[in-house]
Amino acid sequence: MLGVLALAAFCGACASSGEMPNRGSPELAAKYNAQLAANYMREGRMDMARAKLAEGLKQSPHSPAVHNTLALYYARLGRFDKAEEQYKLSLKYRPGDPETMNNYGVFLCTHGKPQQSLQYFVKAAEDLDYSTPDAALANAGLCALKIPDDKLAKQYFRRTLAINPDQSQALWQMGLMAFGQGRYTEARKYISRLIQ
Repeated sequence: MLGVLALAAFCGACASSGEMPNRGSPELAAKYNAQLAANYMREGRMDMARAKLAEGLKQSPHSPAVHNTLALYYARLGRFDKAEEQYKLSLKYRPGDPETMNNYGVFLCTHGKPQQSLQYFVKAAEDLDYSTPDAALANAGLCALKIPDDKLAKQYFRRTLAINPDQSQALWQMGLMAFGQGRYTEARKYISRLIQ
C-alpha cells in the first residue's frame, strides 16, 4: 500500500513541484522521461520504464527526478541496495526534495526502518512547495504504527486531517484505533466521514 502511495504521490506531484526548467532544456526532457517511466511502471511495462530512465540519464545525469524514479524502479525489481543508492543520489542532487524524501521514507519504512523513515516524511510535509503534505504525514502515521507507537501515529493522522479532512488513510486508521479502544461513537464518526 505504501509503495503504491509513494508512486501515486510522485506521479501526481511531478508537474507541480518546484520550478520547471527552461523549455527545451535537457533537465526538462529528463523530467518528462522520468514521468513516462513512472507511468510505464504503473502499467507493469518495466522494459519501457527502463528505456525511458536510460534516456533521462543521458539527457541529464544529475536529474533528481530520474534518480528518484530509478529508485522506485529498482525497488520494484527487488534490488533494494540499488534503490537506496538512487534515493541518496536524488537527495544529493536536490537536497530536501519532498518527492524523494516521501518516497525514501516509504522505502525505509517498508524495509524495517520505520523510526528512521519519520524524519523524511516530516521534512517532505514541511516543504511549502510540496503538493501532497497530507500524504507524507499519513505515511508517517502508518510507519509510526509499525514501530509500534500508536500515540505518535495518532498525532500524525491528526496533522494529516488538519491539512486534508477527507484524507482516507488517516480517517480509516483513526477509526480503527478508536474502535480498538472501545470508543465506538468516535470510530463511527471517522468511518462515516470516510464513506462520505
